[in-house]
Amino acid sequence: MLPVNAGLVKTAHGGLHIDLTDDFTLFDMQKKATKGEYENEKQNVLDLTRLLVYYEGETEDIYAIKGYDAISDTQVLYHKLEGTVYKQLEKIKINFKKKIILKK
Repeated sequence: MLPVNAGLVKTAHGGLHIDLTDDFTLFDMQKKATKGEYENEKQNVLDLTRLLVYYEGETEDIYAIKGYDAISDTQVLYHKLEGTVYKQLEKIKINFKKKIILKK
């Protein structure tokens, strides 16, 4: 799929957007997950919204996921179908931090 390159990309409904000047990528999210840096699902979802939006296509939902293009040395949006995005996201194993609260 061809990448889209722009500073700020808004969805058709004007809601969520992806900032292509933010260099946070799916690989960064994977590193945070591996290190156990997510304390809860909210933190995970907030990072995910920095990388992924979707919109309804005529036959199937289409996802736009931010990635790094080494040739142009920029962040770009790749348009992908649902199955492809799920395969990418399955690689991220989230282990939320377990906080132990000691009662005194």
